[in-house]
Parts: sequence; C-alpha cells; structure tokens
Amino acid sequence: MFSDRTNWRLAQNRFTQAVEEVRASGRRLLDLSASNPTRVGLEFNSHAILQSLASAQALDYDPQPKGLRSARQEVAAYYRAAHGIHPLDPERIILTSSTSEGYSYIFRLLCNAADELLVPKPSYPLFEFLADLQDVKLIPYPLIYDHGWQMDFHSLQKAVTPRTRGVVVVHPNNPTGSYVHESEFEPLNKFCAQHGLALIVDEVFLDYPLDDSPHASFAGNRDVLTFTLSGLSKISALPQMKVAWLVTSGPQNQVNAAMERLEVIADTYLSMNAPVQCAIPVLLEQRHAIQRQILKRVESNLAELDRQLASTSAYQRLSVEGGWYAVLRVPVTRSDEELAIELVREKSVLVHPGHFYDFPSDGYLVLSLITGHGRATPLMWLSVWKDELTKRRNDFEDACADMGEDVATIAPEQRLIFADFDDGIVMFDAKIGGTHLLNVSAAEALAVIEESPALTASDIHSKVLERMQLSGSALPFPALAELLWRLEDLNLIAAFAE
Repeated sequence: MFSDRTNWRLAQNRFTQAVEEVRASGRRLLDLSASNPTRVGLEFNSHAILQSLASAQALDYDPQPKGLRSARQEVAAYYRAAHGIHPLDPERIILTSSTSEGYSYIFRLLCNAADELLVPKPSYPLFEFLADLQDVKLIPYPLIYDHGWQMDFHSLQKAVTPRTRGVVVVHPNNPTGSYVHESEFEPLNKFCAQHGLALIVDEVFLDYPLDDSPHASFAGNRDVLTFTLSGLSKISALPQMKVAWLVTSGPQNQVNAAMERLEVIADTYLSMNAPVQCAIPVLLEQRHAIQRQILKRVESNLAELDRQLASTSAYQRLSVEGGWYAVLRVPVTRSDEELAIELVREKSVLVHPGHFYDFPSDGYLVLSLITGHGRATPLMWLSVWKDELTKRRNDFEDACADMGEDVATIAPEQRLIFADFDDGIVMFDAKIGGTHLLNVSAAEALAVIEESPALTASDIHSKVLERMQLSGSALPFPALAELLWRLEDLNLIAAFAE
C-alpha cells in the first residue's frame, strides 16, 4: 500500500527506549542533548514577539509565491547588517516555513529520481529523510579531523559521478562546529564549476562563532550557482515561528533560470502564513539580545567542559569554531550507543552517540552547549564573611556581577540571591522584591530548593520552617535589599556561602 521511499525503520532504537524508561521512572535527566532554545531558560521579549503577530496587515491575503516583498526586504537588510552583503536583491530570496522545506525545493529543482548530491559526513541526520522523500541519492564525503575539521577535496573528486547534481555544505557544520574556511572557498567553487554542480549551503548556525576568525556568508557567492539556507529557528532562537528562506546567487543567467523554476515550486505550496511574515522585522530584531545570551551560555558551558576535562587525558574535546554543540572523543571500550545508554541508566545524563551523526567509527559523543542549569538553585558560590561584606560592599557587588553574567538567564522566573551569614541565610527574591532572613543552615534551604525548584523566596522560607518544625515569619532585612539593588536590576542569580 505504501511507497518504498517511506519504508523506514520506525521501531525505537535501544537508546530511545532507555531514555523513555528513565523518564517514566520519574528520575530527572541532565539533558546534554538539548536543541530546543525555547526550553533552556533563555529570556525572550515575549511582549514584543506576541505583539508582532497582531498586525492588521495580516488580515489581507496577498499570495506572493516568494513571500511578501516587505518581509524579503527585511531578510536582505539582515544580510547587509550582519554579513556585509550589499546589494542583495529581495527578488532572489524565497521565504519558506523551514529550512527542510527549502531543501525540498532545491532538491526538486536540481534532481531527477536517483540523481545524486554530495553531503558531508559527519553531519545532521535529517538529510537522509529529505533525500528519501525527494527520491535523491546521497553520496557522503568525509570531513577530516587534523587539529581541526577540514574538507577532503580528494574524496570529493572521487565521489563525483555523471548523476551528481550538487554539493551540500553546512557552514558551520552540525555537530562538528566547523566552518568552511576562507582557504576552502576558492577550491570549492572551482570544484563545482569544473563538474557543473550547484552549491547548497546551510548557514543556520552562522551567527554563532566561537573563534575570532571572520566567517563570510555564501549568500554573496557569485562564482557558481549557490543556494544559501537559513532562518529564525537559530538566528533568533524562534523555531516555533516557522520562518526560513533560501537565497539564490551566482552567474546571473543561472540565477534567473533557477528563480523562474523555484517560483513555480513555491507557488504550488504557498506555505508561509501572513501573520508571521508581517512579524519578521520584529522577530529578526530579537536576534541581538538572544544571540548574546546564547553565546554567553555556549562559551560558559564550553569553558566548564574544558575545566572538567583538564583532569584527564582519556577524553578529548574536538575543536569547535561555532554553533551550539561540542564533540567528545572517548575511549572505544564499547559502542557509542552502549556508552550513551549506560550514561542514561547509571548517571541520568543524556548525550547523543556519535553514530547518530555518521561519525566514521565509535568513540564519539555529541553534547549540547545550550543546556541550562535547569533549576533555581544558585550556580556559583562566593565565600564572604559578614564583616568583609560590610567593609567591601562595592567590591563584592562587582564580583558577583562579573560571575553572574554567564548565568544571568538560567532561571529568569526565579532570580534568587542568597547570602549565608553566621546568623542565618538571607534570601532576596528579585521577582517580588522581598527579602527574608532564614534562621537555618544553607544545607537545609538548598535541600528544600532541590525538592521544589520553582518556589519563590517566601515559599522556601515557609517550607524550611515547616521542615525544621519551627515557627515564625520572615523578617525584613532592608539593608541587604539596598545592598543588592544592582543585582536585581541585572536579573542575576548569585550566591554567597561560607
């Protein structure tokens, strides 16, 4: 009854089964595979985002195959401001509801059934499903790791056949985090020109560099026919808005011919809805604040990963230049899947085995760098004696502010600040502006927080008293509130402890 192209293996693999079993048991997992930016404790401008979807212009149905010109102009402005590409004609931009849809347009444009595309390995596993649905055959070419990831042009030459129609590159790659380097642009263009191939470039993580090197967008590539894909899923960390696009560049005659055909494909589906197209100016503007948060999170998590790895030579973090992921090389004592399953079952830690991404052998794990702390418990501790705090108030405020920058958005709904003095814990709740003196130990208060991470300071105070069978009410502590006003403005989570 069903087509062969959908004859996938649909049974759950052992890794997925193990994850579901642990979650069903009620154990809390430390998810180091997190990829959904809306669920890792980032702070979005919810008012601006929701208001942007209420435009009266959305009541008008204007079915433009490429998407509303005003929206495409905003995408062109993004490339001009963020990547220095000017001019970029909005008529060379097609809006889609996802990069996956953009890929499907390009695959249909370039390939007949059983034609081939060259794709990097390791890389994101979604390509296989997209190719199956479009009756396209994927031919892998390896990325070589030697003090960093590099394209293997010798393997590319060997992979070309008369049925090859294009080369896919991911810039930067997911999960290796490697960009196409400046020295690789020219040979890549020459290779495509030599064999009459199109270049398909996925740039969804382009705006998240972790090094100091410039990384140009392929949206301005003129040498060969190039299709550049990106969208708000990563640029503004808004995957739920379903806004993506493809930009066509290259020799003018090829661009014109491609756009004529792509417009018919897009007109057949008209997948973009009006409210989100009208919201694109505001949604793109969100990228400034959210990218700062994500880059701080990624850099902080990467630094912590390196700190923990520094004590062992058995594990190696491979070089990463951009994106949200890190790759660990681990001893091959078992398969990657078996190691990942053991981590889930024995340690309640969720990571992805390397074979999910077609690594060439066992011995690789993939970790997310956007994973948040996941609870309101403080992430850092600064030891301070009470008399020192009194004498050096500004110094400790500044120290706390510096430490807090990396975790400022972990739990924006909580924002608890603690001070552990010899006469009890002072807890300042920046959400409600209240301060409480708890005549109990730090251990007791943190035990309550572990049990109920979503509590406010007032709730924790009551529960601590209940736990210790004490009575009384919270005591005001205005001096501390005055001391910590700066921290409240910065929305920091901070902690003082003995």
